Amino acid sequence: VLEHTRGMVLAESELLRQIHLVAGLETGSLNVAFGPLPGTMSVYPAAGALLAEHPNLRISLQSASWREVIHAVVEKKVDLGIAEISGAMHHDSLQTDLIGQHRVHFLCRAGHPILRERRITLTQLLEYPWATTRLPPRMAKAFPPAIKRAGYIDALSGDFVPAIDLWAPLNLSALIAK
Repeated sequence: VLEHTRGMVLAESELLRQIHLVAGLETGSLNVAFGPLPGTMSVYPAAGALLAEHPNLRISLQSASWREVIHAVVEKKVDLGIAEISGAMHHDSLQTDLIGQHRVHFLCRAGHPILRERRITLTQLLEYPWATTRLPPRMAKAFPPAIKRAGYIDALSGDFVPAIDLWAPLNLSALIAK
């Protein structure tokens, strides 16, 4: 009974929210879950711009791993998820849109030994510990079999798990300062 009732309450809440949006009212709420990298790169500025245009809108922003974001959208716990797309493409109930592609950039502290190299290869980068979020299997497949100190490939998920697994890479510069 509780499970059935929960579904009805969620459906009613969603219907009322959509009626308010269709009526053109400037109020309502938006629940967004996002992965750590999209949050850092674009979610906060986008939410700020949306609130500037619609000041009566209530927004809930929830940072989570990309797998948790997908789960939250599937379970209708959030209205919108912004995260790694590869895991969402297997859910027929989800509509996905690619909102950006980004080049990978590596950074290190000044004076790091790798900076002595004229040209840096992936194999050389893998000789040092990486500090990042987990990378999905589609990216992990690009790594050579010997990953060395950078991290490891999780046998169950296929994810690349970095030596320093960051869930929120906000203060990365403070981590590598020494």
